[in-house]
Amino acid sequence: MTFWGQEAEHAICLECSSSHGTVEKLVRCKTVVPVSRPGFRPRVPQRLSALVRVWLARSEIVAQSDVAYVNSPEMAFPLVCSRRHIPVVLHLHGASHPLSSSRYAVGRIASVRAIYSLIFRLAVRRSDVVLSVDESGVDLARTIRLNRTDDRVYLIPSCYDWATFRHTEQVPNLKPAFESGKLRILFVGRLESGKGLRELLSALQRWPDDLPEVTLTIVGEGSARDTLEDLAHRLPVRASVEFAGWQQPAAVAELMIRSDAVVLPSMQEGLPVVVLESLACGTPVLACEAGDVSRVVMDGVTGIVLSNNRPETLLEGLVELCSRKFSTKACTESVAAHSCAAVGTRVSDILHAVAAEHSRVTM
Repeated sequence: MTFWGQEAEHAICLECSSSHGTVEKLVRCKTVVPVSRPGFRPRVPQRLSALVRVWLARSEIVAQSDVAYVNSPEMAFPLVCSRRHIPVVLHLHGASHPLSSSRYAVGRIASVRAIYSLIFRLAVRRSDVVLSVDESGVDLARTIRLNRTDDRVYLIPSCYDWATFRHTEQVPNLKPAFESGKLRILFVGRLESGKGLRELLSALQRWPDDLPEVTLTIVGEGSARDTLEDLAHRLPVRASVEFAGWQQPAAVAELMIRSDAVVLPSMQEGLPVVVLESLACGTPVLACEAGDVSRVVMDGVTGIVLSNNRPETLLEGLVELCSRKFSTKACTESVAAHSCAAVGTRVSDILHAVAAEHSRVTM
């Protein structure tokens, strides 16, 4: 059985967790679009590179694969348009438009977003099976496919690397711990418009004098960094920001363990992996109600869920953090079903079923 996967991580995930036993060459992965190094913005947008490169390689992919498993519509598009057909399993990252927080100004132009929307809809409609990390993506896929009860659309959540992101003995039983008398919060992600960092920094500008000092560490890079650094310089003395740039996963895990909370101020998300990683490390999450975040972050138990990302709302959430205690054990237990092994088994079973069905039809 041979599948064509988009990323090496998925090959490892599926091969290790398949319920069908050890199968030689369970997943074949070829680098179609090289992943840019952290913090580096390629001259040509990767979504465009992905579409072109897969289009050029589609004959080879079709000839050598039983199933194509891809994680973005632009990579599925050339395959669903190919004359020679293999089953395509498309895994969506939610219903939000990915170009709304693009690193490229051209990607945020209305006409470009409209073209991408057409590609998105065609890929979803023609793919044999569609998976989504959140319920909103499932609903959107079924609407596009004109079938509100489509049984070939599945909810398959995001997963995290449990070997890297895990609770350690050094983590206190309750958070916030206020080490050194400070509230330590962490943001991990791209520094782009739409990620809510402007609103978060605006909230910190209003930090009350009667609360513990707050320190925000920002991990990531992006086109908005200069603007954000300028905003950070205007913060009051009792609120500080550190820009840490891109970090390796092990370093991010260490930062999560040392933090009192991870903050996700974006209103456009599916099921962000950073939420799962944070909870796996025993760190509560302060997030906005976007995508399936509220299905994972239990308000008042493993974090705080906000209705919007206006500065005043974010400030209320941060102030509430100072008066609450969250069980690190509850955080870790809440994401047990999101490990790579658990999610990978479900994806593997779906891919095998699709391949077997296609084989019977073509015999």
